[in-house]
Amino acid sequence: MSKAKLVSLFCLAAVITGGTVSCGFLEGGPLVRIWSQTAEILPYIDRFNNVQNKYKIEVSYVSSPAEELLPSQTVPDLILSECLSAPRCAVKLENLAPLLHGNGLDEKQFYRELFVLHHYQNAAVVLPFSFRLPVVVFRPGVFPKGAPDNISLDDLKSSGRAFTKTSNGVPYTLGFSPLWNQDFLFDAASLFGVDFHAEPGRPLAWRDEQLQEWVSFLSDWCETADGGFTAESEFVKKYLYGAPYQLIQAGIPQPKKAEIYRISFFRALAGDFFAIPADKRKNLGMAWLSRNGKIPADDGILFFGVPRGAKNRGGAYEFIKWALSAATQRSVLEENAKKNPLSFGIAGGFSSLVDVNEKEFPIRWPLLKGRIPVEKELIFNGPLPENWQKLKNEVVLPWVFGRLSHAADQAPLNELIK
Repeated sequence: MSKAKLVSLFCLAAVITGGTVSCGFLEGGPLVRIWSQTAEILPYIDRFNNVQNKYKIEVSYVSSPAEELLPSQTVPDLILSECLSAPRCAVKLENLAPLLHGNGLDEKQFYRELFVLHHYQNAAVVLPFSFRLPVVVFRPGVFPKGAPDNISLDDLKSSGRAFTKTSNGVPYTLGFSPLWNQDFLFDAASLFGVDFHAEPGRPLAWRDEQLQEWVSFLSDWCETADGGFTAESEFVKKYLYGAPYQLIQAGIPQPKKAEIYRISFFRALAGDFFAIPADKRKNLGMAWLSRNGKIPADDGILFFGVPRGAKNRGGAYEFIKWALSAATQRSVLEENAKKNPLSFGIAGGFSSLVDVNEKEFPIRWPLLKGRIPVEKELIFNGPLPENWQKLKNEVVLPWVFGRLSHAADQAPLNELIK
């Protein structure tokens, strides 16, 4: 796809999401070209272009900037992307140390693990912008003694089983199934310490003992709580249509009995939960997914990186420092709340800046008051391969489903990763 077409599509995204960023070539100071895979950066670009006149931003939508960086002969000045800390990308990025140590940013403002895990050869070649947290959504009535702040994998398994009903061994209600949301499987993988990650010379690496423990847990869940892989798959085909928040609240009348519900829990990202219309959300509860007191971040972490050979490195540095300022993020949160009340957080997730999450989020989303996870509770993925989404969807997930369905010809995962 041509660059002009990419820019046009991103302009359309700006209209759809309420952004007002100018696309294409802009009047003003030296141009800073950005590749981004998310339209959530548009309010930042628009504001930056309006509050100063030294630089002007031109943004192009690229579906996977980390992958695009590898073969590209022409690089932008700045990239905002997931998987940007992959070793094959990291070698193509500038060390961002000039922005740190009193030169605009303080590394102490970041979540420590999120900041350090993505260094390459002890160099900060990327800086985190935002991360997403999964939540378990439920009807408040499912917890008669009061809704918890966290719900563990084991508690979700047992609570889901309590709401499962079968007819002739086939479920017609399921409290919760790990198969409903593929991202939930990887939340669980993080909680079991599987640690999918990229290494130099290896497309994908992991901890094998934890991998086997993770799959065994999922298999036991399907077999003992939900009637088996086949029964769960049939349930999905037969009943799971429509928005989950509608399914979870839609009662099924029964003659002379209290109504029952098709499902009782579902997994969502916090941003998706707060995007549910307020009149529907008020009847729902949410809890952080956890295990042994730990809460996993989703794998969609956004990073800034400056490619080697960038023509306007100075402009890229200025934008990074500005976007990673607590004052900037506070002002953009305020502006987004006016333009789009259902928008959430920083680029749809939580800020990489601890203070912004702890001080600003509870003001704008009161349900989060006293519930923002503290730093020591969070689990972040290390560097993922630049083609992680493809590996996840085309190799890892089919392998997991093969294990859960007891496929006879299932090869070890390491033989499938090329």
